[in-house]
Amino acid sequence: MKCTACGAEVEYAVQCQQCNSVYCMDHIDQHACQNPRPTQTRINFQPGAFYRPPVQRQTVQRPPTKDEYELYLRSNPQVLTTGRESVDLMGAMLMIAFVFGFQPILTGSRTINYVILLVLVISPAFILHEMGHKYAAIYYKKYARFTLIRQMFFITFLVGLIGFGIVAPGATMIIGNSTKRESGIFAAAGPAVNFVLAVLSYMTILLTPDAFLSFFQMGLHEILWLSIFINSLLGLFNLIPFGMLDGKKITAWSNEVWILLVILNGYMFYIAI
Repeated sequence: MKCTACGAEVEYAVQCQQCNSVYCMDHIDQHACQNPRPTQTRINFQPGAFYRPPVQRQTVQRPPTKDEYELYLRSNPQVLTTGRESVDLMGAMLMIAFVFGFQPILTGSRTINYVILLVLVISPAFILHEMGHKYAAIYYKKYARFTLIRQMFFITFLVGLIGFGIVAPGATMIIGNSTKRESGIFAAAGPAVNFVLAVLSYMTILLTPDAFLSFFQMGLHEILWLSIFINSLLGLFNLIPFGMLDGKKITAWSNEVWILLVILNGYMFYIAI
């Protein structure tokens, strides 16, 4: 408690019963009110009786705002992003077209029509795989979006130059603390989407008659079998439990879920070949 006159913290003081002023023993004579002299009552201000330690505020975790998320992306030197998901996705599609079109068109082994077909089949398999990651994370209140990643982008460009068909120009970035279970669910959503796309293509084969598409010089069912092959292959590749691939995060959460996804995508891959 502080002395009214000097403002010093005091342990023993005298308090006026009329005006409630508090004075240390050195400044009691400075008291002035209608009460000529404060009652000689010594007050022992025990720290435990008058002092309350400040309440420790708990830090409440919240999802980052869009501005905070974009600042993170730009502050990370390995990220190559425009800050717009639609533009990054368009960049990924152009890289897919380059990987599967540069060497075949250069050597004359494939026509431009076939390259367009590959882009139309591979792009949904890749993009919807990434959207599976994204919307699984959004369901759990995380901020997520697809972004081009510098190292992956240039590696994909180099393998496209030599005609090696691997496409991985970017990934879905998920910001915020996630449990092992949540990370496993986010990772499993991608191969699960590829399995669903493969099943939908197979059901279309069963339910629709075949038709020859002159632009692609291929039958509709042949294109759908290609879709099954690509989706199941992409799902199986990402289930490899290594490095940045989905399989490593899934096995860290649940081996049973990982085995189930391997069986499902493996079966679709088997019937496709």
